Amino acid sequence: MFNGSLRHAQIVIEEAFKAASKQVRILSNGLDSECYGQQPLIDIVRQFLNMKETTLSILVEKSRDDVCQGRFYKNFESEIGEGRIKLAFVPAEISDDYQFNFLVVDESAYRFEADRRMPEAVVAGGASAADAAQNLARLFDSLFARVSARAQLQPA
Repeated sequence: MFNGSLRHAQIVIEEAFKAASKQVRILSNGLDSECYGQQPLIDIVRQFLNMKETTLSILVEKSRDDVCQGRFYKNFESEIGEGRIKLAFVPAEISDDYQFNFLVVDESAYRFEADRRMPEAVVAGGASAADAAQNLARLFDSLFARVSARAQLQPA
């Protein structure tokens, strides 16, 4: 399925969280408030996080200051770093190496934007999407580890 607007993105992301049973990974330019800051999505993410043993991992490319002003961040700020929500910021010297953004649900479904500047994305799930979703999950985990290791090397 192809979708190409922020409203479509919000609907797809809402459905992704409804379908998720264990983990959602998001690589986002900045958790755009027009998508991630809408109350219906925030409520659905809250329902996902209220399920046992679920995790949300987020990599964001915009600055901490920009993201911390957003509604999504403000709704979950107290839970970030508590184990259920992991958040890391991707520095420009790393994000300049790629153009895409994506979301992966339980390593079985995904939403992939080839160009992070545009909300146009391919959405897939089910058996036919499993290999691609697993590859994206591995890419996300590798990038998260790289960003986290880099952050630990930075002076406080």
